Amino acid sequence: CRDSTLCPAYATCTNTVDSYYCACKQGFLSSNGQNHFKGPGVQCKDIDECSQSPQPCGPNSSCENLSGRYKCSCLDGFSSPTGNDWIPGKPGNFSCTDINECLTSTVCPEHSDCVNSMGSYNCSCQVGFISRNSTCEDVDECADPRACPEHATCNNTVGNYSCFCNPGFESSSGHLSFQGLKASCEDIDECTEMCPINSTCTNTPGSYFCTCHPGFAPSNGQLNFTDQEVECRGVLFKCKEDVIPDNKQIQQCQEGATVKPVYVSFCAQTNNIFSVLDKVCENKTTVVSLKNTTESFVPVLKQISTWTKFTKEETSSLA
Repeated sequence: CRDSTLCPAYATCTNTVDSYYCACKQGFLSSNGQNHFKGPGVQCKDIDECSQSPQPCGPNSSCENLSGRYKCSCLDGFSSPTGNDWIPGKPGNFSCTDINECLTSTVCPEHSDCVNSMGSYNCSCQVGFISRNSTCEDVDECADPRACPEHATCNNTVGNYSCFCNPGFESSSGHLSFQGLKASCEDIDECTEMCPINSTCTNTPGSYFCTCHPGFAPSNGQLNFTDQEVECRGVLFKCKEDVIPDNKQIQQCQEGATVKPVYVSFCAQTNNIFSVLDKVCENKTTVVSLKNTTESFVPVLKQISTWTKFTKEETSSLA
């Protein structure tokens, strides 16, 4: 065996009594298939362990053949306690197990869920978010006119939204806030309790208004009102002194002054009206007779045909 040419490369020489033999080193195989051999012509060829089935590195790994040995590394998404680039003879047992990437909080963007799988993982945006440029952006559900029913306001929130019925309407579900079209916004009939006595309530979609009965006037001076503090108060009958307008022509008629011919009909009409008021107001404690008062207006009504001759100002004063 002192003669290095007796055995081929990658072989060891073993001396025996009166002889010797060659043996290929681990990771090599003799070209004649014998473990022990002599003589020229035999070579030690590298064994490709990675071509064996199953391959020696185990599942979820890659095998790299080297001269007389091989190297093992785990595939992406897997790891071994020995680390990668493991070669037989190194300490530990090479074995690839799945890496749970979802244990790392930064692997997926905000507002997403991480789902681990063998050798990989998947990020999916949560409900109410949509994937855009590797982030999960809020979905504005209120941009869809069908998100809420008629007479409702849509309020978008991060990852969600809510519907609220407009003032004057209430949800058919009985809940203050809701989603979708399963509930509707129904008109509230405020006329069950919103108007004062001596008034009529008129309900409208989403609102209402109050109107005082004839003979009553609202304390705020508005014909239609919704203020619950308003009262409908009885209208006091006004006598001549209360209703006589600040009109120079009417004052001349009352004073009995000489008037121009064009004002004769006008003064006659005003005097007829004021004579009725004088009779009614002679005794303010007396109950007014509707029959007698109506009969008193006969002279006034007979003169209506002359009203067409009056100016707008005169007609307004008479009214």
